[in-house]
Amino acid sequence: MKYLESIKLVQFFLFEKQEIRLQEITGIFGPNASGKSSLVDAVQIAMFGAHGRLVSLNAQADERTTTRTIRSYCLGMHDETKRARDNATTYITLVWRDTVTKEPLSMGVCLYASVDTEGHEVRGHYILPGVELAMHDHLETVNNQERPRAWETFRHELIERSKVSGEDPFFATSEKYIQAVLFALRGSGGAPAFEAFKSAFRFALRMRFDKSVDHIVRQDVLEARPTNIQKFKEVTESFRRLAQMVAQVKAKIEDGERVEKEFAKAAESSMRKITWSGLSSLVEREVASEEMNRATEDKQTVEQVLISLNDEYATASKSFQHAESEEKLNRDLRTSHAAHKEHGALIGDINKATEVDVKKSSDISSSLKLIRRSLSDAAKSVHLSSNAQELDSIVKTIESVLPESNELSKEKLSSVLKPTIKEASRAVSELFNAGMNISRLLLEAESSLKASEGDLLRVKDGRSILSRETESLLAELRNNGVRPTPVCDLVRITDPAWQPIIEAYLGRNLMVDPSVKTEISLV
Repeated sequence: MKYLESIKLVQFFLFEKQEIRLQEITGIFGPNASGKSSLVDAVQIAMFGAHGRLVSLNAQADERTTTRTIRSYCLGMHDETKRARDNATTYITLVWRDTVTKEPLSMGVCLYASVDTEGHEVRGHYILPGVELAMHDHLETVNNQERPRAWETFRHELIERSKVSGEDPFFATSEKYIQAVLFALRGSGGAPAFEAFKSAFRFALRMRFDKSVDHIVRQDVLEARPTNIQKFKEVTESFRRLAQMVAQVKAKIEDGERVEKEFAKAAESSMRKITWSGLSSLVEREVASEEMNRATEDKQTVEQVLISLNDEYATASKSFQHAESEEKLNRDLRTSHAAHKEHGALIGDINKATEVDVKKSSDISSSLKLIRRSLSDAAKSVHLSSNAQELDSIVKTIESVLPESNELSKEKLSSVLKPTIKEASRAVSELFNAGMNISRLLLEAESSLKASEGDLLRVKDGRSILSRETESLLAELRNNGVRPTPVCDLVRITDPAWQPIIEAYLGRNLMVDPSVKTEISLV
């Protein structure tokens, strides 16, 4: 069994949005004109799919003539001169709950009405088993104001929500919708009967308690005419024959089931192909629908922007024409003035001064960038590691003033350059000292290289390598015009045993004439 859990109304009668929560047994009480009949009418509009010939609006009025219509409910009309809105997108959604499984069921209609048209338009009927639609599903926020969601957008969301059950939630006509409603709300094993439902629903709407229960049961619930015995017997006999036919049909069905199993495999293969083809078509339709909705929204947005731009363009054109007229008038007045020529000369001087100022500002900016780059490179030098922190600080200071270098005052520029020059001087001094040390080391390295090259030549010539003191003495003598030759270059000792004796005898200071070459052979 299912009971009505909630009623959701959007732009219905005087309600812009309203949700009424119900229990399994709920009473609705209130004074006249408080909306009791309107709420009941909303339920029957949703149950009958907004079918104009089936609904019985304000049924308790009985003989009183009612002016209520579905259109008047959508527009919120008290009478022809008073209404709550000129256009309405109305949603009436009923949410049912199964008392056993607790599964929800949402159903309802979307309507549209306008003061410019007669009657109402049913934009959609929907039933979603296993889905509980909330109030915010029916609304959207535009410019911080809530308004009913467009049917196309709402319809797309229902398609997404219905993919869980795999059933199509929409119905083209009220008749198909009502049949689906009765089927969804039927009891276990029950078969829906439209005429019985319609009759019972209308009786419930019109029922009053100003008569006795016996009168209501006899006149309204039971048939007013007596039972036809002959017809009852004929019906009973027809049921007996029908039971025989059912038994025969059952036997044929069993035979058919056995035949059906033989074709099951072929049918399954064919069904798979059809299913995949259907799913592919469904996906293509959904993609096309989504693209169409997106294109429609983009078109509406662009049209609104175009209208706004056209208005702004028209306003700007008028302002521009007015400004041109004012400018022409002012120019004529200025040209006719006696001081115009002097003013022109002053303007020329100002322009030249401005150009000079711009060039100097550009030069200052370029110089600051060059200083920043030079100091940044210097801070990375291994010879200025002790100054790296101060140099980095100055670089950051220069970087902070670079964006406004064209507007720097003399005092501000001086306050930036003074510590820069001071630190740059210290860096230059450090680099000079480092350069002197490097030059000294370079000279020593070159001297050592030259001596090594001389030693290499002496070894190649078969001569002995001279000590560094001897090399220094030879260089000093040569610088003073003396060309000495070491004895070891002139004397060859054939017997190694005599070498220490001869060297001890000759000493460290013996020099000979290079033109004399002597060979001593000691045996």
